[in-house]
Amino acid sequence: AAAGAAHPVLAALPDGARIDAASVALWARLLDRLPGARFLVAAGRPSDLAADRILRGFAAAGIDNHRITLTAGEPRQAVLARADLVVDSLSGGSDYDTLGLCAAGAPVLAWQGDRLSRRRSASILAAIGHDELVVDPWPDNGEAAIRAACDLCADPERLARYRTMLPAAVRQAGIADPATLARVLEEALVEIWNRAVQGAGS
Repeated sequence: AAAGAAHPVLAALPDGARIDAASVALWARLLDRLPGARFLVAAGRPSDLAADRILRGFAAAGIDNHRITLTAGEPRQAVLARADLVVDSLSGGSDYDTLGLCAAGAPVLAWQGDRLSRRRSASILAAIGHDELVVDPWPDNGEAAIRAACDLCADPERLARYRTMLPAAVRQAGIADPATLARVLEEALVEIWNRAVQGAGS
């Protein structure tokens, strides 16, 4: 995957139909700062209309379409093997996808949102102890997010370390282990029940 600091490969994994114009505009600004970078959108199987909308969004921001690859139908793991850094979408990433990416060793840069749907990727990274990969793009019109992505792309050695660190962090946190998740859920339900009983008896 590592294309080097001069020619990084970025990727985004949202459903093509849910990719919003604001995310495309932010990604385009990132590509403008990284003129040697290419961008993969692992968009499942977007309709022709969705694909055209995505490409027109990049083109409107001055990004040549030859730098953009829509990987419709290609297995996501194959896309990830070609990417140096996965970036979030402003409309909100998938907690399931983010967990799978981290378990596979793919560096993910997540955006901290103002609602649950925009915090899912960030919450996974925080849960595994890597909230340094979470950036709030809203207060400064995305500048902090763009700087964070550029800093990561400029440091291939750091990205390489994450490919080892993130899977280890997922294993240590236990959040990808069904038995651990079942135990945590059981403990939470018992706590809820105990509080309800205490409330009823007071």
